[in-house]
Amino acid sequence: MSLGSVDIAPRRTTARIGALDGLRGLSIAAVVAYHVAPNGVFTGGFLGVSVFFTVSGFLITRNLLSESESKGQISVTKFWARRIRRLAPASFVVVAACCIAAAAGIQWISFHLGRDGILAILGLSNWQTLHDVRQFGVLASLGPFGAMWSLAVEEQFYFVVACLFWAFARCRVKVVWLAALFGAIWLWGISGSFIANDALAARYRTDLRASEIAVGALWAIFISQKPDLVSSIGRRRDMISLVCLVAAVAVFTTISSTTAGLWRGEIPLLALVWLGVIQGIGLVPEVDTLIGRVLSFGPLRWLGKISYSLYLVHWPVIVAFTPQRFHASTNVTRVVSIVVSVILAGVLQRFVEQPPQRWRVSDRHTYLAWAGGVATFVVVFGFARLVA
Repeated sequence: MSLGSVDIAPRRTTARIGALDGLRGLSIAAVVAYHVAPNGVFTGGFLGVSVFFTVSGFLITRNLLSESESKGQISVTKFWARRIRRLAPASFVVVAACCIAAAAGIQWISFHLGRDGILAILGLSNWQTLHDVRQFGVLASLGPFGAMWSLAVEEQFYFVVACLFWAFARCRVKVVWLAALFGAIWLWGISGSFIANDALAARYRTDLRASEIAVGALWAIFISQKPDLVSSIGRRRDMISLVCLVAAVAVFTTISSTTAGLWRGEIPLLALVWLGVIQGIGLVPEVDTLIGRVLSFGPLRWLGKISYSLYLVHWPVIVAFTPQRFHASTNVTRVVSIVVSVILAGVLQRFVEQPPQRWRVSDRHTYLAWAGGVATFVVVFGFARLVA
Protein backbone atom coordinates (compact mmCIF):
# COMPACT_ATOMS: atom_id res chain seq x y z
CA MET A 1 0.00 0.00 0.00
CA SER A 2 1.40 3.39 -0.94
CA LEU A 3 1.38 6.64 0.96
CA GLY A 4 -1.02 7.97 -1.60
CA SER A 5 -3.70 5.48 -0.59
CA VAL A 6 -3.25 4.65 3.06
CA ASP A 7 -6.18 3.80 5.29
CA ILE A 8 -6.47 6.22 8.15
CA ALA A 9 -8.07 5.36 11.47
CA PRO A 10 -11.03 7.55 12.44
CA ARG A 11 -10.18 11.01 13.68
CA ARG A 12 -10.10 11.56 17.42
CA THR A 13 -13.03 13.18 19.08
CA THR A 14 -12.81 16.34 21.11
CA ALA A 15 -12.92 14.21 24.27
CA ARG A 16 -9.85 12.27 23.19
CA ILE A 17 -7.98 15.48 22.52
CA GLY A 18 -8.91 16.52 26.05
CA ALA A 19 -7.20 13.44 27.49
CA LEU A 20 -4.17 14.08 25.34
CA ASP A 21 -4.06 17.62 26.73
CA GLY A 22 -4.11 16.03 30.17
CA LEU A 23 -1.06 13.95 29.29
CA ARG A 24 0.69 17.08 28.08
CA GLY A 25 -0.31 18.81 31.29
CA LEU A 26 1.18 16.04 33.42
CA SER A 27 4.38 16.14 31.37
CA ILE A 28 4.86 19.92 31.54
CA ALA A 29 4.13 19.84 35.29
CA ALA A 30 6.90 17.26 35.70
CA VAL A 31 9.31 19.34 33.62
CA VAL A 32 8.63 22.57 35.53
CA ALA A 33 8.80 20.79 38.90
CA TYR A 34 12.17 19.32 37.96
CA HIS A 35 13.59 22.62 36.77
CA VAL A 36 12.40 24.41 39.91
CA ALA A 37 13.73 21.71 42.26
CA PRO A 38 16.00 19.14 40.52
CA ASN A 39 16.43 17.23 43.79
CA GLY A 40 12.77 17.40 44.75
CA VAL A 41 9.96 14.92 44.18
CA PHE A 42 10.17 14.90 40.37
CA THR A 43 13.83 13.94 39.99
CA GLY A 44 12.96 12.43 36.60
CA GLY A 45 10.73 15.28 35.50
CA PHE A 46 13.12 16.15 32.68
CA LEU A 47 11.74 13.07 30.91
CA GLY A 48 8.50 14.96 30.38
CA VAL A 49 10.27 16.33 27.31
CA SER A 50 10.52 12.76 26.02
CA VAL A 51 6.75 12.38 26.40
CA PHE A 52 6.27 15.51 24.29
CA PHE A 53 8.53 14.01 21.63
CA THR A 54 6.46 10.83 21.39
CA VAL A 55 3.10 12.62 21.46
CA SER A 56 4.30 14.99 18.74
CA GLY A 57 5.59 12.14 16.58
CA PHE A 58 2.24 10.39 16.78
CA LEU A 59 0.07 13.42 16.04
CA ILE A 60 2.12 14.95 13.25
CA THR A 61 2.69 11.65 11.46
CA ARG A 62 -1.02 10.90 11.68
CA ASN A 63 -1.80 14.31 10.19
CA LEU A 64 0.67 13.80 7.36
CA LEU A 65 -0.79 10.38 6.60
CA SER A 66 -4.26 11.87 6.59
CA GLU A 67 -3.17 14.62 4.18
CA SER A 68 -1.58 12.05 1.90
CA GLU A 69 -4.75 9.95 1.93
CA SER A 70 -7.15 12.82 1.28
CA LYS A 71 -5.08 14.77 -1.27
CA GLY A 72 -2.81 12.10 -2.70
CA GLN A 73 0.28 14.13 -1.88
CA ILE A 74 2.08 16.07 0.85
CA SER A 75 2.62 19.83 0.60
CA VAL A 76 5.91 20.47 2.35
CA THR A 77 5.57 24.24 2.07
CA LYS A 78 2.11 24.20 3.68
CA PHE A 79 3.34 21.90 6.43
CA TRP A 80 6.23 24.22 7.29
CA ALA A 81 3.96 27.26 7.11
CA ARG A 82 1.61 25.63 9.62
CA ARG A 83 4.56 24.90 11.91
CA ILE A 84 5.71 28.53 11.69
CA ARG A 85 2.25 29.88 12.53
CA ARG A 86 1.98 27.41 15.38
CA LEU A 87 5.39 27.93 16.99
CA ALA A 88 7.16 31.06 15.80
CA PRO A 89 5.05 33.92 17.26
CA ALA A 90 5.38 32.79 20.88
CA SER A 91 9.08 31.95 20.56
CA PHE A 92 9.77 35.34 18.93
CA VAL A 93 8.04 37.13 21.80
CA VAL A 94 9.90 35.17 24.49
CA VAL A 95 13.29 35.72 22.84
CA ALA A 96 12.55 39.42 22.39
CA ALA A 97 11.34 39.75 26.00
CA CYS A 98 14.52 38.12 27.34
CA CYS A 99 16.67 40.47 25.27
CA ILE A 100 14.69 43.50 26.41
CA ALA A 101 15.10 42.30 30.00
CA ALA A 102 18.85 42.10 29.43
CA ALA A 103 18.87 45.67 28.10
CA ALA A 104 16.89 46.74 31.18
CA GLY A 105 19.50 45.32 33.52
CA ILE A 106 18.71 41.63 34.04
CA GLN A 107 22.04 39.81 33.93
CA TRP A 108 21.49 36.46 32.25
CA ILE A 109 24.05 33.67 32.39
CA SER A 110 24.69 33.65 28.67
CA PHE A 111 27.92 33.83 26.74
CA HIS A 112 26.26 35.17 23.57
CA LEU A 113 22.66 36.18 24.24
CA GLY A 114 21.96 37.42 20.72
CA ARG A 115 23.45 34.37 19.05
CA ASP A 116 21.57 32.03 21.38
CA GLY A 117 18.31 33.86 20.68
CA ILE A 118 18.72 33.63 16.90
CA LEU A 119 19.63 29.93 17.08
CA ALA A 120 16.58 29.30 19.26
CA ILE A 121 14.34 30.94 16.66
CA LEU A 122 16.00 29.02 13.82
CA GLY A 123 15.60 25.71 15.65
CA LEU A 124 19.32 24.96 15.97
CA SER A 125 19.99 25.65 19.62
CA ASN A 126 20.52 22.03 20.68
CA TRP A 127 23.85 21.86 18.83
CA GLN A 128 25.07 25.13 20.33
CA THR A 129 23.98 23.99 23.78
CA LEU A 130 25.87 20.73 23.30
CA HIS A 131 28.99 22.65 22.28
CA ASP A 132 28.75 25.17 25.12
CA VAL A 133 28.10 22.59 27.84
CA ARG A 134 31.06 20.56 26.65
CA GLN A 135 33.26 23.64 26.75
CA PHE A 136 32.00 25.51 29.82
CA GLY A 137 30.11 22.91 31.85
CA VAL A 138 26.52 22.96 33.11
CA LEU A 139 26.71 26.74 33.62
CA ALA A 140 26.30 27.12 29.85
CA SER A 141 22.79 25.65 30.01
CA LEU A 142 21.55 28.25 32.51
CA GLY A 143 20.89 30.99 29.96
CA PRO A 144 17.30 32.13 29.26
CA PHE A 145 17.05 29.91 26.18
CA GLY A 146 18.55 26.83 27.86
CA ALA A 147 15.35 24.78 27.51
CA MET A 148 14.75 25.50 23.81
CA TRP A 149 17.08 22.71 22.68
CA SER A 150 14.19 20.22 22.67
CA LEU A 151 12.13 22.42 20.33
CA ALA A 152 15.14 22.51 18.01
CA VAL A 153 15.32 18.70 17.97
CA GLU A 154 11.67 18.48 16.92
CA GLU A 155 11.92 21.09 14.19
CA GLN A 156 15.03 19.52 12.66
CA PHE A 157 13.34 16.11 12.69
CA TYR A 158 10.17 17.39 11.04
CA PHE A 159 12.10 19.38 8.47
CA VAL A 160 13.55 16.11 7.21
CA VAL A 161 10.46 13.97 7.76
CA ALA A 162 8.17 16.31 5.80
CA CYS A 163 10.54 16.05 2.84
CA LEU A 164 10.56 12.25 3.16
CA PHE A 165 6.77 12.11 3.28
CA TRP A 166 6.59 14.28 0.19
CA ALA A 167 9.09 12.08 -1.67
CA PHE A 168 7.43 8.82 -0.59
CA ALA A 169 3.95 10.07 -1.50
CA ARG A 170 5.11 11.43 -4.85
CA CYS A 171 6.81 8.15 -5.75
CA ARG A 172 3.93 6.13 -4.25
CA VAL A 173 6.34 4.14 -2.13
CA LYS A 174 4.73 1.61 0.18
CA VAL A 175 4.18 2.97 3.68
CA VAL A 176 5.91 -0.07 5.15
CA TRP A 177 9.22 1.41 4.00
CA LEU A 178 8.49 4.59 5.90
CA ALA A 179 7.74 2.48 8.96
CA ALA A 180 11.04 0.67 8.45
CA LEU A 181 12.82 4.02 8.36
CA PHE A 182 11.25 5.13 11.64
CA GLY A 183 12.09 1.75 13.13
CA ALA A 184 15.71 2.23 12.11
CA ILE A 185 15.73 5.70 13.72
CA TRP A 186 14.45 4.18 16.96
CA LEU A 187 17.04 1.42 16.92
CA TRP A 188 19.77 3.95 16.22
CA GLY A 189 18.66 5.93 19.27
CA ILE A 190 19.32 2.84 21.38
CA SER A 191 22.50 1.58 19.74
CA GLY A 192 23.94 5.02 18.90
CA SER A 193 23.71 6.34 22.45
CA PHE A 194 25.13 3.08 23.79
CA ILE A 195 28.06 3.20 21.38
CA ALA A 196 28.70 6.91 21.97
CA ASN A 197 28.70 6.39 25.76
CA ASP A 198 28.30 10.16 26.04
CA ALA A 199 25.53 11.54 28.23
CA LEU A 200 25.68 14.99 26.62
CA ALA A 201 25.38 13.57 23.10
CA ALA A 202 22.49 11.33 24.19
CA ARG A 203 20.74 14.36 25.68
CA TYR A 204 21.19 16.94 22.92
CA ARG A 205 21.99 15.30 19.58
CA THR A 206 19.08 15.30 17.14
CA ASP A 207 19.84 11.88 15.66
CA LEU A 208 19.77 10.25 19.10
CA ARG A 209 16.71 12.05 20.53
CA ALA A 210 14.73 11.56 17.31
CA SER A 211 14.15 7.95 18.36
CA GLU A 212 11.50 9.07 20.86
CA ILE A 213 9.64 10.95 18.12
CA ALA A 214 9.96 7.94 15.81
CA VAL A 215 8.15 5.71 18.31
CA GLY A 216 5.05 7.90 18.08
CA ALA A 217 5.35 8.03 14.30
CA LEU A 218 5.53 4.24 14.13
CA TRP A 219 2.33 3.91 16.12
CA ALA A 220 0.53 6.36 13.82
CA ILE A 221 1.56 4.26 10.81
CA PHE A 222 0.59 1.02 12.51
CA ILE A 223 -2.94 2.10 13.38
CA SER A 224 -3.39 3.47 9.85
CA GLN A 225 -2.53 0.08 8.39
CA LYS A 226 -4.03 -2.25 11.01
CA PRO A 227 -7.06 -0.48 12.51
CA ASP A 228 -9.05 -3.71 12.84
CA LEU A 229 -6.24 -5.44 14.67
CA VAL A 230 -5.89 -2.53 17.07
CA SER A 231 -9.66 -2.35 17.63
CA SER A 232 -9.79 -6.08 18.41
CA ILE A 233 -7.72 -5.49 21.54
CA GLY A 234 -10.76 -3.72 22.97
CA ARG A 235 -10.76 -2.56 26.56
CA ARG A 236 -7.39 -4.13 27.21
CA ARG A 237 -6.00 -0.93 25.70
CA ASP A 238 -7.42 0.98 28.65
CA MET A 239 -5.72 -1.32 31.14
CA ILE A 240 -2.42 -1.02 29.25
CA SER A 241 -2.74 2.77 29.30
CA LEU A 242 -3.42 2.87 33.04
CA VAL A 243 -0.46 0.62 33.83
CA CYS A 244 1.79 2.74 31.61
CA LEU A 245 0.49 5.96 33.17
CA VAL A 246 1.38 4.67 36.64
CA ALA A 247 4.76 3.59 35.28
CA ALA A 248 5.32 7.06 33.78
CA VAL A 249 4.62 8.77 37.11
CA ALA A 250 6.96 6.29 38.80
CA VAL A 251 9.67 7.14 36.28
CA PHE A 252 9.19 10.87 36.89
CA THR A 253 9.64 10.39 40.63
CA THR A 254 12.35 7.71 40.87
CA ILE A 255 14.79 8.18 37.98
CA SER A 256 17.35 10.98 37.98
CA SER A 257 19.66 12.39 35.34
CA THR A 258 22.52 10.42 36.92
CA THR A 259 20.75 7.05 36.85
CA ALA A 260 23.15 4.41 35.53
CA GLY A 261 22.44 3.45 31.92
CA LEU A 262 19.83 6.16 31.32
CA TRP A 263 21.89 7.88 28.61
CA ARG A 264 23.07 4.60 27.10
CA GLY A 265 19.93 3.51 25.27
CA GLU A 266 17.31 3.50 27.99
CA ILE A 267 15.41 6.66 27.03
CA PRO A 268 14.28 5.29 23.62
CA LEU A 269 13.01 2.24 25.53
CA LEU A 270 11.16 4.46 28.00
CA ALA A 271 9.38 6.00 25.00
CA LEU A 272 7.46 2.72 24.80
CA VAL A 273 5.93 3.57 28.18
CA TRP A 274 4.72 6.93 26.90
CA LEU A 275 3.37 5.15 23.82
CA GLY A 276 1.48 2.76 26.08
CA VAL A 277 -0.45 5.72 27.47
CA ILE A 278 -0.98 7.34 24.08
CA GLN A 279 -2.39 4.21 22.42
CA GLY A 280 -5.36 4.21 24.78
CA ILE A 281 -6.00 7.95 24.53
CA GLY A 282 -5.84 8.06 20.76
CA LEU A 283 -8.12 5.17 19.96
CA VAL A 284 -10.85 4.74 22.55
CA PRO A 285 -13.65 7.13 23.59
CA GLU A 286 -12.38 8.46 26.88
CA VAL A 287 -15.87 9.02 28.23
CA ASP A 288 -16.07 5.21 28.57
CA THR A 289 -12.62 4.64 30.01
CA LEU A 290 -10.84 5.33 33.25
CA ILE A 291 -7.69 6.58 31.47
CA GLY A 292 -9.78 9.22 29.74
CA ARG A 293 -11.43 10.36 32.96
CA VAL A 294 -8.11 10.56 34.79
CA LEU A 295 -6.33 12.56 32.10
CA SER A 296 -9.36 14.79 31.46
CA PHE A 297 -9.01 16.29 34.95
CA GLY A 298 -9.64 20.00 34.42
CA PRO A 299 -6.38 21.52 35.70
CA LEU A 300 -4.32 18.94 33.80
CA ARG A 301 -6.17 19.71 30.58
CA TRP A 302 -5.65 23.44 31.06
CA LEU A 303 -1.94 22.96 31.70
CA GLY A 304 -1.80 20.86 28.54
CA LYS A 305 -3.39 23.64 26.51
CA ILE A 306 -0.78 26.14 27.65
CA SER A 307 2.07 23.61 27.69
CA TYR A 308 3.99 25.09 24.75
CA SER A 309 3.85 28.63 26.12
CA LEU A 310 4.65 27.38 29.62
CA TYR A 311 7.65 25.49 28.30
CA LEU A 312 8.92 28.66 26.63
CA VAL A 313 8.54 30.98 29.61
CA HIS A 314 9.22 28.81 32.63
CA TRP A 315 12.97 28.49 32.17
CA PRO A 316 13.82 32.20 31.80
CA VAL A 317 11.56 32.93 34.78
CA ILE A 318 13.28 30.27 36.90
CA VAL A 319 16.80 31.45 36.11
CA ALA A 320 15.76 35.08 36.64
CA PHE A 321 13.99 34.53 39.98
CA THR A 322 16.92 33.49 42.17
CA PRO A 323 17.09 33.81 45.97
CA GLN A 324 20.20 35.96 45.66
CA ARG A 325 18.59 38.41 43.26
CA PHE A 326 15.40 38.90 45.27
CA HIS A 327 16.80 38.31 48.76
CA ALA A 328 14.18 35.67 49.48
CA SER A 329 14.25 32.06 50.60
CA THR A 330 14.61 29.24 48.09
CA ASN A 331 11.06 27.97 48.69
CA VAL A 332 9.58 31.44 48.20
CA THR A 333 11.40 31.97 44.91
CA ARG A 334 10.32 28.53 43.73
CA VAL A 335 6.66 29.25 44.40
CA VAL A 336 6.91 32.70 42.83
CA SER A 337 8.64 31.24 39.76
CA ILE A 338 5.88 28.71 39.23
CA VAL A 339 3.06 31.23 39.72
CA VAL A 340 4.65 33.83 37.44
CA SER A 341 5.42 31.20 34.79
CA VAL A 342 1.83 29.93 34.71
CA ILE A 343 0.38 33.45 34.53
CA LEU A 344 2.74 34.51 31.74
CA ALA A 345 2.08 31.26 29.86
CA GLY A 346 -1.66 31.80 30.04
CA VAL A 347 -1.31 35.31 28.64
CA LEU A 348 1.15 34.20 25.95
CA GLN A 349 -1.06 31.32 24.86
CA ARG A 350 -4.20 33.46 24.76
CA PHE A 351 -2.87 36.54 22.99
CA VAL A 352 0.19 35.37 21.03
CA GLU A 353 0.11 31.63 20.41
CA GLN A 354 -3.55 31.16 19.49
CA PRO A 355 -4.48 34.14 17.25
CA PRO A 356 -2.08 33.42 14.32
CA GLN A 357 -3.56 29.94 14.00
CA ARG A 358 -6.96 31.50 13.30
CA TRP A 359 -5.78 34.15 10.88
CA ARG A 360 -6.31 33.64 7.18
CA VAL A 361 -2.71 34.28 6.17
CA SER A 362 -1.19 32.89 2.99
CA ASP A 363 1.83 30.61 3.23
CA ARG A 364 3.87 33.18 1.31
CA HIS A 365 3.10 35.91 3.83
CA THR A 366 3.84 33.48 6.67
CA TYR A 367 7.32 32.83 5.30
CA LEU A 368 7.92 36.53 4.67
CA ALA A 369 6.88 37.43 8.22
CA TRP A 370 9.12 34.75 9.69
CA ALA A 371 12.09 35.77 7.55
CA GLY A 372 11.49 39.40 8.43
CA GLY A 373 11.44 38.59 12.12
CA VAL A 374 14.68 36.63 11.93
CA ALA A 375 16.34 39.39 9.87
CA THR A 376 15.24 41.99 12.43
CA PHE A 377 16.82 40.04 15.26
CA VAL A 378 20.04 39.57 13.30
CA VAL A 379 20.28 43.31 12.50
CA VAL A 380 19.45 44.41 16.06
CA PHE A 381 21.88 41.98 17.67
CA GLY A 382 24.59 42.83 15.16
CA PHE A 383 24.17 46.55 15.80
CA ALA A 384 24.14 46.01 19.57
CA ARG A 385 27.48 44.19 19.38
CA LEU A 386 29.00 46.95 17.23
CA VAL A 387 28.08 49.70 19.66
CA ALA A 388 28.75 47.70 22.83
